[in-house]
Amino acid sequence: MAASCSAKSSKMNRLTFSLLIAATLVVAQTLDVDDIVARNIAARGGAQRLGALKSQRMTGTLSFETNPGEPFHVEMKHPGKIRQEILANHEQFTQVSDGREGWILRPGKPPEAMSPGQVHDLDGSADLQGPLFQYKEKSHQVELAGKDSVDGRDAYKLVITLGDRTKRTDFIDAKTFLELKWEGVVGGQKMESYFHDYRKVNGIAYAFSIESSGPGFKQKLVFSKIEVNVELPDSRFTKP
Repeated sequence: MAASCSAKSSKMNRLTFSLLIAATLVVAQTLDVDDIVARNIAARGGAQRLGALKSQRMTGTLSFETNPGEPFHVEMKHPGKIRQEILANHEQFTQVSDGREGWILRPGKPPEAMSPGQVHDLDGSADLQGPLFQYKEKSHQVELAGKDSVDGRDAYKLVITLGDRTKRTDFIDAKTFLELKWEGVVGGQKMESYFHDYRKVNGIAYAFSIESSGPGFKQKLVFSKIEVNVELPDSRFTKP
């Protein structure tokens, strides 16, 4: 009888110990906002590499719905400069911004000034490091809104309030800590983008495929080449 009680006691002790270990692991795996942001920065290449990023040039194709891809080219330069070139229906369409003003350029036509809202939307793509990098220094606020599922993968849902008080939501893969999805408002319309095919360029992770959608449209960006810290004169981002 005593031996039986001793065996039961030993079994219960092992079970209790196992439960304590499991509980400890759950606590250890509970991440807060800064933990998730730090792991995202590390997964993307680290703070040192991202902080040294001064410019980038991305070349690929942009397709809408089932239409074949058209050439797409974008250049960005710190701080906040961006130039996008799209060839659509055999016509070149270019948007440029120096971070304060922006223009639409078409062959054979005078430059067209962009509205403040258009400049704001374009400049939202011009942050080379993204909103999570040094977010406190940028006066952004980040809130963890739990977990969600994106394409069958667990993701942390981060609600980001930018310095201008606009909001966006980023979904960070719970395993790789790379961004899986983005939700926000562009031109007054709700949009979402999905990020695929991450590859390292000079040690920095980039999504080489981005699928976006909004009311009444779908588009897909596929990059064939991404270059970082290339020489880009300021004249590329100003009114011709």
